[in-house]
Amino acid sequence: MVIKVAERPLPRALAESHEYTALSEPARRGLMEHVRYVQELPFKVVEWLETGASASDLQSLIERLDLDLTIHLGVPKQPEDAVSPWLLQTSWVSHSKPLSSFLKSQRIRDINAHPPEVGQTLHYIEQWLTSIAGAVEHLLSDFFDSTSYDESVAHLVAVNVLLAGIKLGVGRIRLQYPGTPAPALTRA
Repeated sequence: MVIKVAERPLPRALAESHEYTALSEPARRGLMEHVRYVQELPFKVVEWLETGASASDLQSLIERLDLDLTIHLGVPKQPEDAVSPWLLQTSWVSHSKPLSSFLKSQRIRDINAHPPEVGQTLHYIEQWLTSIAGAVEHLLSDFFDSTSYDESVAHLVAVNVLLAGIKLGVGRIRLQYPGTPAPALTRA
């Protein structure tokens, strides 16, 4: 399935910032590709949920998400060609108050949600995946609607923190494989 996401522009305050305009063209493209990938993530989860959410199909979804997240959270091969989560948090932050103050309280609760523990049931994993798909969508919507530079950077950082939490949950689920289906992946 080819996922076509709405290509909303970056928030104006971010796109007009010195930090963004100083990026090389490949780095700007890399940032947009990262944002577009994050936009696709909920669709991948929803596709799995809507096609029956079976334990045997879960392994392929988890492997797909794990690889994607590893790539998107990693350090770029050429620093001048991309903006990594680390660079965002260390060189783009110019705020005078905590980044969390720019986020809605529900987004903070989404980020603080616990990923599944090793051995969770398929039903629990389905609920977690549904929850994270919604959290990603809402956080991105808030990012695109940001009206200040600090607010937009806070949301980019929050997106990466959320992705890291998803990576942890996906890693825990992967520990239940191989199995057809893994013993713990039964309906409760």
